[in-house]
Formats: sequence, structure tokens, C-alpha cells
Amino acid sequence: MKTNFKSSFIVITSFIFAVFSISSIFFSCSSDAVIASNGTLIDELESFNYSFLNSKSPNEGDYSAKGFWDKFKKGIAIAGADLVGAGAGAAAVKEIALGLSIGTGGTGGAIVIGAGAVIGGASGSILASDQLNSHKDFGTLPYHENLNINYPNEYIHFSNIGQQHNDMVVEMNNNQIGSILIENKDLHKALIEDVNFSPIIDKINSISSQYAERDYQIEFLLNETYNEGLITQAMKEVYSHFFYAYNQITEIEEFKEIIDFYILTVANSNELNETEKEALIISFSVAAESPFFWIHQINGL
Repeated sequence: MKTNFKSSFIVITSFIFAVFSISSIFFSCSSDAVIASNGTLIDELESFNYSFLNSKSPNEGDYSAKGFWDKFKKGIAIAGADLVGAGAGAAAVKEIALGLSIGTGGTGGAIVIGAGAVIGGASGSILASDQLNSHKDFGTLPYHENLNINYPNEYIHFSNIGQQHNDMVVEMNNNQIGSILIENKDLHKALIEDVNFSPIIDKINSISSQYAERDYQIEFLLNETYNEGLITQAMKEVYSHFFYAYNQITEIEEFKEIIDFYILTVANSNELNETEKEALIISFSVAAESPFFWIHQINGL
């Protein structure tokens, strides 16, 4: 593998991916029971979901053309693989780094964690979309949506992961890594090409393909990702509640309402560890961008 690191991340990524094959060992040691402490987090999520769903009017929707919203629902379905794959990629990188006592704080650590997320999410996204009978016409530029999602200050460095995910989907599909994501492109290339990273990507891809084959069943996606050791039980629970509301969206404005709430609630929770918080917040960043990408990038959805 030929890489040419030109930043301070040479040491970090070299150590991390030299031992990527033991990622499942480190990750299996994560706290799978943190969500069960007193139920406060789940109570908050359930309360929000209940209020959100009960505030909606029958047949609510701001698009009179039913066909458009049916297309958007397919974009949301693909986004399931995107955001769970992103969370899995972020968590894997973070856990390996922590296991090696490598610092993951600050901007430098965020870039490494974000790169793992972008690759994991984009790779799973492409596989999930392959099950659709449609022609993908990505062109050279991705689509970005700006929902003005609110991020707590300590997680603001993850605010652009959703847009980076959209960029990476185009790059991977066109086999031109670094053509759009110029900044830190050597880091992205290193992660994609590293022989120890490929088993993680293979797991994400396999699960994403099966998810699409099973008509985008979220429960299957979450169970398999958890069973493969890519997310914790706590993350699985949060994802499950998130998708319960996310899949009921019928207004564009509801994306921001749901994502803002889940980001803030996760950030403030004392029932999640920092790895879980970062992975989930990164996932929600992808959730704010991915459906809009797919509705604009796939002809015939």
C-alpha cells in the first residue's frame, strides 16, 4: 500500500490500522449495559416519539405529489445503511485508538473518527442502493442539503460528516478517491486500502446488502450490526427509537426536529459513554444529508 501522509495523523493512523484485526475484541469490551441504568434516556426518547407521532395529522405532508414522497421514503430506507454504517465505522476507529492509549480528542482525533465514519457509511450506502432497479447517475458532484442542525459545542466538529458522506459515495462510485474530499484525502485512502480495515468494511457491506434484500427492515439491520460487534446494545436501543420516528417523517422540517432532539439528548446523557455518543451523533449528521442525496442522485427511484 502506498500512502503519503502530510499531516500529524501519520502516527495515529499507522498505529490504529496496524492492529485493526483486533477491533472486534476491543469493541466487544464496550459497555453493552449502560442503557439499563435507570431508563432515563429511553424514557426521554419514547416520550419524544410519542409526542412527535401524536402531533401529526392524518395524511400529513407538504408535498401534494404522492410520487415524490414515495421516492423520498426510499431515500430514507437507504439512509438506514448509511447512518448505521457510519456509526459502526466511527466506533471501530475510536475503540481501537482507545485500546492503544492513542489520543482521540480534539480536532485531530475527530478527523480520524470522522474518516472511519464516512467510509463505513458510504460503503454500506452503495451496497444498499444496488438493490434498487434504477440507474445511478452520480456525475461528479454530490448533493448537499443544509438543514441547520444544532450541535453542542463539544461535537461541532462532526457537523459536516453528513456532507462528507455524500461526497465519499460519489468518489467510491466513480472510483476516484480524493477527487472531491481533497482535505485529508491521504487519510481516507489509507483507511480504504488498509488490509486490516477490509474485514470491517466487508461486514458493513454484507449487512447492507442483506438489509436491502430484506426490503430495508431496520430491525434486521440493527440486529446484524450488533451481532457482528459493530455497535453496542446501548447504540442499538437509541438507533431503534430514532428510526421509529425517522421513518414516520412526512414533512421536510421534521428532519431537523427529530435530529436536533436526538443529538442534544444523546450529548447530555449520562448513560452513554463517549464513544457511543460520538458514533450516534455522527450517524445523525449522516441522517440529515443522506436521504436528500439519494433523491437527487438516483434516476428512477
